[in-house]
Amino acid sequence: MIKKERAKLMCLDDVFLHNLRLKSLLKMYCSSFYEVDHHLKHSLSKNRGFIEDGYILWIGHIEYLPALMQSLDNIELVYPLKVLTDLENITSRLKFLKSNIINPNIQQHDSDWYLNGYKLQQWTAERQEQYMASCKGAFDAKSDSFAYAKKPPTKAQQYIYNRIPFAMDLCSYSAEYFEKRGLVIPNLTQLTKWHSKEYFDEISNFVDENQGTQSIEYVSINYLKYITQTKKTLTPYFLTSYLINSWAQTICLAERLLEKTYARFKIYN
Repeated sequence: MIKKERAKLMCLDDVFLHNLRLKSLLKMYCSSFYEVDHHLKHSLSKNRGFIEDGYILWIGHIEYLPALMQSLDNIELVYPLKVLTDLENITSRLKFLKSNIINPNIQQHDSDWYLNGYKLQQWTAERQEQYMASCKGAFDAKSDSFAYAKKPPTKAQQYIYNRIPFAMDLCSYSAEYFEKRGLVIPNLTQLTKWHSKEYFDEISNFVDENQGTQSIEYVSINYLKYITQTKKTLTPYFLTSYLINSWAQTICLAERLLEKTYARFKIYN
């Protein structure tokens, strides 16, 4: 009887996921899953070398600032911190920040905003590239919640594949994602490893071994490969190679359109 009821619920043949933790929530409704990546939207023009001294970088929406402040309460950063966020929205989000940060101290001096002593800077693509190229390291701070735990690993990919020493709260899926591929990301308290030359070399070797896997072309080909593996026949047997290639080109074009949309409306990870 249980099998029959489950069969009724089974409404999907295949699902593409950016976060495999969602499998446990969907397995009753789907027969198979494929893990797919986002392509890398922000790539530095030149490879970074190891940076001995500098600053630490955090990039994220205003809604994630409470998680950032919570993490900073539990660690002592060795290097100065630069914060990039959607500062143009801060006046409309002051009530949210005051309600979600313990003992918030929000100050404005002329056009500059400070949160608990940390200066907030307006995110731009140009500033992000500049700071990514010269930062000592970067991190992401996530609270242990459903929304954070189910996010894709795009933020970690952005840093790791640009050879930036990266640390994060281990409740995030990103740590699990990279460990499965052979790279162990330190948590925010492992400052010695995070800032070490050895960790930078680990990242560089990992990137060299996985060169090109985050390109829009590679991601598009993976979509196509998984589509052809689905249990349902999506097209007649006489589908030509020309049409197959057109699918890949269509997926690639869709990814590029999304990328332009992100840039146009200042949407970022």
